[in-house]
Amino acid sequence: MVVSIFDSIPMKQLDKDGVKFDVLGAIDKIQISEGKPPFLYMIDTFEINGYRNGGYEFFAVLKNGYSKDDLSSQFSKNAHEND
Repeated sequence: MVVSIFDSIPMKQLDKDGVKFDVLGAIDKIQISEGKPPFLYMIDTFEINGYRNGGYEFFAVLKNGYSKDDLSSQFSKNAHEND
């Protein structure tokens, strides 16, 4: 089963290189606060789609073995499971 997510993380727009790692850090903070695994360890694919409406939109595909249950409530609602 493959889990994909298209979501947005609310944060201020950053004016620097390495935005990807700041966004991943913000996502991990939410994950860990709910007792979920760090997002960084779960992702197979991760892309930032730009800054819109006060947050960075992202697309991610989780590694095999992870499910929607491994995601915080904020991200699991926008996750899709496909065979």
